[in-house]
Amino acid sequence: KVLKSVRNNSYYRVKMRMMERLALLFFLHMGCTRGTCLKEDITWLSTDIMDVVEPVSTPYLCQRLCGDMESCSAFTWTTENNTQLKWSCFLFGSISNQTSCKECVSGPPSCTCSLEGACYGDEDNILDIIPAVQVEEECQDMCSETPSCMFYTWHDATS
Repeated sequence: KVLKSVRNNSYYRVKMRMMERLALLFFLHMGCTRGTCLKEDITWLSTDIMDVVEPVSTPYLCQRLCGDMESCSAFTWTTENNTQLKWSCFLFGSISNQTSCKECVSGPPSCTCSLEGACYGDEDNILDIIPAVQVEEECQDMCSETPSCMFYTWHDATS
């Protein structure tokens, strides 16, 4: 009877893993693409700049600032190599007239495909554990840049 219980438990775990993956694949197929939605070397000639925040050290933190503002529709972040403005975060209420911008990264308020929950983790499916990743978008990018990474689990500082 104990052997039967172990077999059923193993079957249950495999079945649950498969169901989790199918649900995640369905969600990804329905509205998300794998990888980043941030675009390099573009911005907009919009007069609707809501705020400029300085210094902001990463495009992910700039994106988070935009996501935290209800009326922000996009952002542009300037790199440390930008000759005019270093580490500036421009928050746009509306965007129009896309133009080139050297050493800029732009995007929407969010580009994650988040689900509340986590994948089943064991030594067979964990590629890496990277501490102190400040925002989910950064974790998503790291995963998309790693060929063997199909899914990620990110925890904020409070979890």
